[in-house]
Amino acid sequence: LIHNILLFIGIICFMDVFVTFFTGVINPANGNLDPKPFFPRWILPGIVLQILVNPKMADVSILVKKIIKGVHHVGPARAARWSIAFILPILRDFVAWFEWNVWMKLVVKENQKKI
Repeated sequence: LIHNILLFIGIICFMDVFVTFFTGVINPANGNLDPKPFFPRWILPGIVLQILVNPKMADVSILVKKIIKGVHHVGPARAARWSIAFILPILRDFVAWFEWNVWMKLVVKENQKKI
């Protein structure tokens, strides 16, 4: 019985992501079905679904806790300055490298295909 209940709860949690994504939010003032804003509609279902389904989320959780403890240890202002001074430029350069060395080559190759 407990196994069946857990299976039922898992199905409901899984289907709830799609139902809330496709339906939106009912407006209490006029009863219309309004689409959700960008963050709750696109970002939250993906993150929540990954947390429910992905078995590696325990490792990610441990890594996030270590990062938060490290930021707390050095101070949020210093961590913000370091991220602006070092992490963001490295990330920008990586994105530029990826765009020109991977993405543009793929786009050129796909555009040259004939149907």
